[in-house]
Amino acid sequence: MANELFCMGCMQPISEFSESCYHCGYPAAGQNPAGYLPVRTQLSNRYVVGRALEKRSDAIVYIGYDKTARNTVLIREFFPEGLCERLSKQVIASVGKEKDFADMLDKFRKQTRIIARMRDLPAMIPVYDLFDENGTMYTEGTGIAINRVTVLRARAFDQSGML
Repeated sequence: MANELFCMGCMQPISEFSESCYHCGYPAAGQNPAGYLPVRTQLSNRYVVGRALEKRSDAIVYIGYDKTARNTVLIREFFPEGLCERLSKQVIASVGKEKDFADMLDKFRKQTRIIARMRDLPAMIPVYDLFDENGTMYTEGTGIAINRVTVLRARAFDQSGML
């Protein structure tokens, strides 16, 4: 990825002269909304964060790129609605919600470790890496048809008016 440009919407190679991605239509200069990690954020000296795909009650899911394995991944950031906020890239518990945030993070961590052990089940999106950074926890997983799935999710997310 060092010498190639990648679309932050689908992680496919693009030309430096492209205004948008040929594969998914994501703008070359596209950014995530305020409150999300910026595209091209580096995590764990290994992952590059791309477009936000989904906001759940407990997490934000991004498309990403694993520079070590050289493949597209899903990055899930623990970011429980109403319990935290973002200052730059740092996630901090909301005032008065510190204990709730810590308790939920602990449950998220335990649940994710259980899911990681079940990664060989065909119905699961496997979790291959878990790490703490920016005051929160991240998981990395991948799927068989991740590019098609993430592009479809991103389009549905756009149409819902959220991104």
